[in-house]
Amino acid sequence: MSRPHVKPEYFYGIDAVRFASALLVAFFHLGFSCWASPTSGAAEALRGAYALPQLAEWTWFGWIGVEIFFVISGFVITSSAEQATPVQFFNSRVLRLYPAVWICATLTLIVILASGLHASWFSYVTSMFLLPSGPWIDGQYWTLGVEIVFYAIVFLLLLFGQFERVGNVAVAMGLVSAASLLLLTLKPDLRFLSNGIWRLTLLYYGIYFSLGIFIRLWIRNRLRPLHWVTAFICLAAAAVQTRFHSVEMGARVIFSPVSLADRWYVATLVFYAGFIAVGASAFYRVRVTALPDEVLRVLRILGLATFPLYLLHFKIGVLLARRLVLWGVPPFFALLATISILVALAILIAAQLEPRVRALLKRALLYLEGRLGLQPR
Repeated sequence: MSRPHVKPEYFYGIDAVRFASALLVAFFHLGFSCWASPTSGAAEALRGAYALPQLAEWTWFGWIGVEIFFVISGFVITSSAEQATPVQFFNSRVLRLYPAVWICATLTLIVILASGLHASWFSYVTSMFLLPSGPWIDGQYWTLGVEIVFYAIVFLLLLFGQFERVGNVAVAMGLVSAASLLLLTLKPDLRFLSNGIWRLTLLYYGIYFSLGIFIRLWIRNRLRPLHWVTAFICLAAAAVQTRFHSVEMGARVIFSPVSLADRWYVATLVFYAGFIAVGASAFYRVRVTALPDEVLRVLRILGLATFPLYLLHFKIGVLLARRLVLWGVPPFFALLATISILVALAILIAAQLEPRVRALLKRALLYLEGRLGLQPR
């Protein structure tokens, strides 16, 4: 059998970490926050159908998957941009994001309407256009705005021919973000920096993108002493951020049997494990690529399915799990069945639907480039 069709330098291990991070977030939303927090955004969909306090010890920290996603983005996005022109980079991001968003946002809208819940058409439109500030059709979409801001930084570096300075940008972004997190800890009344449109400043999450960039520089043997120092500062700041986030969340999950403020270090350790996994996946790329073709194909499809799984899982997942519970399925098994169904649906979207939408969008972009005279001669 032939090897999976990917670029010569492909990081299959990153696919595994990405998929595991998506599962962390899914188990957090469907197995913890939807019933433990009245402000989770799922209260209307859940309507008290189930609770899983016996799993709280193992699900409450799943939000850390988002922080791991940001590290992966810092690594993958700068790696893909290294040999790209500004137009090529822009097109790659559009082709990666929009097909999945269009499909998943539309499915989410359909399911919400079919369930008799209120659906905001404005949030659907802003989601379809990926406006960084939202509002979004589903709660987890907020991370796309943060990602888009980081993409914009990389795009500007390419546009002005300064991509080789990405390490300096990582240092500045990491140090400013770390300082902001320290200030936030000392003055909790500045907590607005961690919410809403303020997240787009990357003051709260910038350390994670910087860490991803440092991993890329490390495997390229370009990590300088200042990079090392900043990386360690960012890792220390990650403990500050995860502790602050745990404490803040602990005040909202009023039905949780677990004190999040007392267990903040669990989230920190899980993040460090994820960070090490990303670094190991990058460093041992050649060894991972030597695995059997069947294993690599599974890793590849799971990596591709991660984005649609992330976009689909929250409201659709809560509504599906609720329905299964009402049909008499015990909550724990309803949770497992729901996530299994969502994974299968995400694989279907990644393997069958996304490529078709992406092909149409690619034609449109090529046409637009031709009209604007942006195609290379």
